[in-house]
Amino acid sequence: MSWIAEVIADSSGKWAGNGLTFATEAEATFYVDDLADRWTSVRQQRVVEVDKPVTHYWDGMDMRAKRIEERRQDDAKTDQEFAKFLADKGEV
Repeated sequence: MSWIAEVIADSSGKWAGNGLTFATEAEATFYVDDLADRWTSVRQQRVVEVDKPVTHYWDGMDMRAKRIEERRQDDAKTDQEFAKFLADKGEV
């Protein structure tokens, strides 16, 4: 399960999304709030639980959605940096 953000941005009254899916309702909410702040035409917004794989995550430091692959790369880089830090301190 995952969460998608949807908006109504015209007079049609139809909900529309861009296919980004998030692991949590909170991430999707941060994303749709950010989207509504940037788009002046958003009339309504919501998040909906769906049965799709997670494709994105909300990066609170950068305040933007990123592809889930970026998180894996960032996590791997952090792990490598931490291992080097411990090795430099002689703790490994």
